[in-house]
Amino acid sequence: MSKTLNLIDHLFTSGRHFLGLGHLTRARLIFEHLSRLENLSPTDFQEVHEHLADIAWRQGDFQRASRHQVTLGSLDPQDAKHHHRLGKSLVQEGKRDEALEQMRQAVQLDPKHAEYHADLGQLALDLDLDAEATAALRRAAELAPNEFAVVRTTSLSLVEAGLGDEARRFVRAAQFRNSRDRRFHDLWYDVQYQITHRQIKQPGRTILSFEIDGQQFRLDRSHARKGPTRRPSIGQPKG
Repeated sequence: MSKTLNLIDHLFTSGRHFLGLGHLTRARLIFEHLSRLENLSPTDFQEVHEHLADIAWRQGDFQRASRHQVTLGSLDPQDAKHHHRLGKSLVQEGKRDEALEQMRQAVQLDPKHAEYHADLGQLALDLDLDAEATAALRRAAELAPNEFAVVRTTSLSLVEAGLGDEARRFVRAAQFRNSRDRRFHDLWYDVQYQITHRQIKQPGRTILSFEIDGQQFRLDRSHARKGPTRRPSIGQPKG
């Protein structure tokens, strides 16, 4: 028994080491070997599959990531993060309807987690569920008004939903509260540009003049075709 425990400890140490070095394939082989051992504690079993899901995601194998997330969800169906992470993997697989149900479940289980609402809002927006998207995005804004990743996702999604004025007010307030953080200042310009980009794409509009913080700008359709910075996709780093 002690030999088995020593082996488990050794494999965990090696797997974490290779993972920390970015040697994902070596780490995956070690954790897959661990997953087949019989004497793993529930905590160790969960950690193994969390590492395997993370490795699969980083390697772009979203189907494999989803399988590990399903295993994790079966261990604790009431843990919102497993539903959220499974939803993100399913989005990458193109299974957006299934992903939507997982995102909804995550929000129900942990209604105070802003990222869950923001990601649900993005996905609902992609599926043309405008009312659900707007409600989720507004809730994310209420829960994390100073968290840049959430502010960015929420504001750019609000613009895409046609709520440019609301996005402006939200980002302006966040910028005021976080005046020393350059990212909020840059986001303000990005939101303004996104709004203008949507306006210039309207029929009959070829040149648009606008003002941001006292500076005059002009855009024509050649700029609009290039496109501004879009909101991050679900699962994409947002920070």
